[in-house]
Amino acid sequence: GCEYLVRVAMPGSVERIDEAAFFGCRNFNMIIPDTVKCIGYKAFHSCKRLDTPLPSQLTHLEQSAFVHTGLRKVTIPVNITKIHSMTFEHCKYLEAVDIHGNVSRIELRAFGACKRLERIDIPRRVKSIGDDAFANCPMLGSVTFEGDSKLETIGRGAFSNCDCLSEIEIPASVTHLKSRAFENCALRSVKFKTGSRLVDIDEETFAGCGELLQINIPNTVMTIRNSAFANCSQLFCVSIGDGSKLSTLGYVFFNCSPELTISIPSSIRGLFTDDRLIIRKPRILARLEVR
Repeated sequence: GCEYLVRVAMPGSVERIDEAAFFGCRNFNMIIPDTVKCIGYKAFHSCKRLDTPLPSQLTHLEQSAFVHTGLRKVTIPVNITKIHSMTFEHCKYLEAVDIHGNVSRIELRAFGACKRLERIDIPRRVKSIGDDAFANCPMLGSVTFEGDSKLETIGRGAFSNCDCLSEIEIPASVTHLKSRAFENCALRSVKFKTGSRLVDIDEETFAGCGELLQINIPNTVMTIRNSAFANCSQLFCVSIGDGSKLSTLGYVFFNCSPELTISIPSSIRGLFTDDRLIIRKPRILARLEVR
């Protein structure tokens, strides 16, 4: 909390910066020596003027290390395998992130509320994207996944409230889309890679995506939970793949387009929750087309 501390002459032999070492030093700015291998919990939290490259030899980057800092570009070093919770949350000047291919997990709110972040490329080894990992990034317009992605889970609210995110292609390896994963995004196009292994679309996954027009549900999906597409006001066409394993459909499509058509294969015998209709508002009745 040394509010007026501007810089520290840090010797080149330093390998560790401990927990909360510069916490609240709002005017502090320096280049972190390349010899540093570990940056502790909240080490630079609220150093609002700090704009430094991450040390190339870094092996441990702990939770909340750079919250509310002035970082403009982040390159995750090759020895980092996990981006911890809230590591770069509220970095309002952060525009570019380069994640090297050894990262396997991006945790809770890792890049949440980075107001200027425009794009993110997810390396193939990432298996999980945590809750709210990129939530409330209003300029985030491009999310891509490296070929042969190993991603399995996209967490709760992971990309929620990304006002510029207009399209997404979800890797075939993904099995679970958690609640609110893409809530209130500007999505116009949602595609699933060929060979999708998706099993579950959770509550409110695409709720409030008012620009979404149509979607094809992979035939591997077994459950679509309540409000998954609620308030998708322009959604007019939903197609469920031949040979579908779908067995549970909650109150999914309320407040969608009055012209909504749900096309289902003849193999599906019933789509009910507690013996009730799948459309909540009686005045908006979906046309069910059985192929």
